[in-house]
Amino acid sequence: MKIHHLNLCTMCPFGGRLVSGGDKPVWGTGELIIHALLIETAHDGLVLVDTGIGLEDMRHPFRRLGVGGVEMGRPQLREANTAARQVERLGFKRSDVR
Repeated sequence: MKIHHLNLCTMCPFGGRLVSGGDKPVWGTGELIIHALLIETAHDGLVLVDTGIGLEDMRHPFRRLGVGGVEMGRPQLREANTAARQVERLGFKRSDVR
């Protein structure tokens, strides 16, 4: 079994150190990572634990995530960070995920 750690999106809400600790100013932006695991199994192919923000979310963020989700969470919307694109970058097909 092999486990891949995926960073699916970074959220940058206001709140600085209240959100992510450290020595950032309170009035600055914090940083929250949306994590997922991609598990290669011997018998069942790939297992994806949490899909995060997907391709359609990236293409239509306000409709899919809501105005509040986008304006308050301030996600860095990069298609390359979606689980679909990371699975492909690892050399697998999306259909390999069970």
